[in-house]
Amino acid sequence: MGKKQIEVLNKMKGQFIDQATAKGLDPAKLTKIWTDWEAFAQYAFNKSHSTCYALVAYQTAYLKAHYKSEFMAAVLSNNMGNLDKITFFMEESRRIGIPVLGPDVNESDVKFSVNQKGQIRYALSAIKGVGDAAVVGILEERKANGPFKSIFDLTKRVNLRTVNKKSIENLALAGAFDGFGKYTRAQFFTADTKDGMTVIDKCLRWGNSEQNNKSMNQNSLFGEAIHVDASEPVLPPVEEWPLLEKLKKEKEVVGIYISGHPLDSYRLEINTFTNSTLKQLTEQKDKELKIAGIISATQTKVSKTGNQFAIFTLEDFEGTFEFALFGKDYIQFKNYVETLGALLYITGRYQARYNQPDNYEFKISKIELLPDIRAKLTKRLTLRIPAESVTERITDELLALFQKYPGKYPISVKLKSDEEQISLTLNSRKVTVDISNELLDDLHTIEELEFALN
Repeated sequence: MGKKQIEVLNKMKGQFIDQATAKGLDPAKLTKIWTDWEAFAQYAFNKSHSTCYALVAYQTAYLKAHYKSEFMAAVLSNNMGNLDKITFFMEESRRIGIPVLGPDVNESDVKFSVNQKGQIRYALSAIKGVGDAAVVGILEERKANGPFKSIFDLTKRVNLRTVNKKSIENLALAGAFDGFGKYTRAQFFTADTKDGMTVIDKCLRWGNSEQNNKSMNQNSLFGEAIHVDASEPVLPPVEEWPLLEKLKKEKEVVGIYISGHPLDSYRLEINTFTNSTLKQLTEQKDKELKIAGIISATQTKVSKTGNQFAIFTLEDFEGTFEFALFGKDYIQFKNYVETLGALLYITGRYQARYNQPDNYEFKISKIELLPDIRAKLTKRLTLRIPAESVTERITDELLALFQKYPGKYPISVKLKSDEEQISLTLNSRKVTVDISNELLDDLHTIEELEFALN
């Protein structure tokens, strides 16, 4: 019935009537039952499914509306094996105003969880190389004796046979110790010039020593010995890794960027000067597209004819796309695509291959470095302010910023009043600014203000 195979049903009708009649049932009632079944087969299967899906849709919509953090944490936990879906749902969480924070040994759980502030914490079990036994050991100790005060406190308290060196290294790379506020991630992996030991090596040695001393005192014959905790070693100050290196190492153990994205500093350029994301690229055929991203994989190969070509993967906030460069394109653009982590701004078309109308490829016509795009394409800085929000304070703040960051770019101020239904554009004649990241960061602090590059 579910497959609507009416021919099969028709063959079975006679058999059903004959065998049921032989057992003393009324043929008229049997015919009525079969007629009802035939009617059921025409609509009831679809109807029952649509009813169930409607109910599930209502329930999930209700949960997402009223328990946003908990709902998104559950959805993320349900997709822990699929990084593409995790990335999608993390972006969706941020879109609806719920931060997704990195893992933390004092807040994270086995799966994605919600902290007391309603923020989502990344799952400890989603960190590569940590292992279920190590996660369970950390959580059980935390539950029994309270939050960890430092990495030394952690190595002193947990079972170091399950929470081993590899587990601690990957927790550090993922940012699970950032919450202690004492250390940079680079500190854990910096070797001492005297003995060649890293900070993690010293943490483990100190933790083992503390556990052994405690065990020896507990096993004393008369029990009179009292163990006094040794002072935690002082870590040497080490400058944090550059952002790209930090995020790269984070992605190696988590699979995605959590604490930031290499493109974060270029969101304004991407929003202003691109007209497609990588995810949307194949939907826009035969149009000039401008896209941006970071190279996450690249390789040079040799074709059967002996010519070199390149295949590289570009990644943006929403997804990835694999590009290929052959022949003259390879010679022209190879220097741009040889380096992992290169930030690129690409112009091209998603078009049919030569003599293959049903086979499409992205044909690159131009590659530029994304960090150069702001200076190349920006003509002015536009500020948008609701007319009702213009106050002496905002005016003074803007003037101070213009004086702080002098440069070559003119300014436009667009005032709009919804109440009066009027809009006014004011263009600067003498005041010009340098559109630096520092200026943009300061502009972000003025809540009433929106800005764009033109």
